[in-house]
Amino acid sequence: MAASALIPLFPLELVVFPGQLLSLHIFEERYESMIADCRAGDLPFGICLEWEGTVRATGCAVAIQEILREYPDGKLDLVAVGQRRYRVLDTFEDRPYLSGMVEYFDDEQEQVDLGLVAQAEERFLQLLTLVGAETGLPQTWSSFHLAQRLDFGLEERQGLLETTSENARLGLLIERLDQLLPALQQRREMRRRAQTNGQLKN
Repeated sequence: MAASALIPLFPLELVVFPGQLLSLHIFEERYESMIADCRAGDLPFGICLEWEGTVRATGCAVAIQEILREYPDGKLDLVAVGQRRYRVLDTFEDRPYLSGMVEYFDDEQEQVDLGLVAQAEERFLQLLTLVGAETGLPQTWSSFHLAQRLDFGLEERQGLLETTSENARLGLLIERLDQLLPALQQRREMRRRAQTNGQLKN
């Protein structure tokens, strides 16, 4: 049976994945109160996507990892880390901020397709080479590690968050990488041509 809990909710124009680090500047009084309650009770808070006038029911609970700075007027900067995904069962407005009874969920049980893992890793490393990135992948990674580093729209990110199959997410990531890589390769070639001033040899 899935675990449920009552947690503060923080609707944002943002999708957070499990394991993702998130920097936040808290400046509204209601969310200053929320963070104070989370710190006092060692509680996570939930981030739900607020987009086009609606707040999505599926979100990700995040835990405060570090308070970077506290300002005299109550504002603060913090770093949080994504934990478990949830679905909101009910919401409450008895506090300055929104809170919700949520049900946590994980992926369905399945055998992860190692072929998909290899394809996703190979393509992602190609991308890193093309953009000149120095940091690769950790020894143990998941689709969420890749998803947080790729260019997705909010709707696509929300879809990945809601997907309960690692294999399905890997497939979607491979599709996205197959779209990105040719464009990056073309851009790199155009940059190379520009550097030669048009003086190309056969």
